Amino acid sequence: MIQSSLFLNNTEFITNPDYTFIHAKRIITDLNQITQYVDLYFDEIVILQLNCGEICVSADSNTIHVSKGQILYLGNHHPYDILFSKGKIDVTVIYVKREYIYDHIRVTTLINDTLFFECNSQIKKLFESILVNLPLDTPASNLVVKGDTLSLIGHVLSFSNRVDGLENAGYSKKIQELCEYIKDNYPTKITLNDLSLKFGYSNQYISTLFKKELNTTFLEYLTYKRIQRAKYLLSTTNDRIVDISYACGFSDERRFITHFKKRYGVTPARFRKMLKDGADQ
Repeated sequence: MIQSSLFLNNTEFITNPDYTFIHAKRIITDLNQITQYVDLYFDEIVILQLNCGEICVSADSNTIHVSKGQILYLGNHHPYDILFSKGKIDVTVIYVKREYIYDHIRVTTLINDTLFFECNSQIKKLFESILVNLPLDTPASNLVVKGDTLSLIGHVLSFSNRVDGLENAGYSKKIQELCEYIKDNYPTKITLNDLSLKFGYSNQYISTLFKKELNTTFLEYLTYKRIQRAKYLLSTTNDRIVDISYACGFSDERRFITHFKKRYGVTPARFRKMLKDGADQ
């Protein structure tokens, strides 16, 4: 894995020696290439807020695409790595000791979940308040940080009741069924007509569902799932790029390369070389 010095040099670590239950970091940087970074945590849960840019987070054999304004909660015990896209990145990461949560909230199933949801104004204010008050050392700031941390976990709890794994249960059952079908069949040729025949919806209705609930198109979502799988295969196998392109449902290698470069800023071959060079360091 590549651990970028540029990433580290543009990271603000936010701590307070009096706090043993929480610390944070804020990353604001402008990258000229995709960058991969591995973060290790074992006795803490992680709450990540993306303020600007686009990243992919790999954790517990899952790859989650995170966009501006979204929150990712990582409650398992495994390391995670972040793949930063080109351009400006602004990420806030808060770490909370598991014991602190156990002492205040008796919900063990939450601790091991991975949750993914949209940020709202309340969560945004909690992040900002924690970052402002965490470095201070006054009785008032101590109470604010403790209270805001529990409030933040409370918001995660509210979303955990509506989330199944990495899928937002806030979405309609129809869009969840469509996405599940794509997830299971993306290596094959899938068209809007196929979905229409399978689920009994018109092409226009399916297109409207994707745009209204996911703010994307059917084709863009399908391509994303294929690229997501291709990234994993590039990282974990020595398969030829042409074989990966077909395995992920692309009709030809050229089309795969075009879509991959559009998302990550480099070709699949260059991406694989960057990972290999980083692993050799």
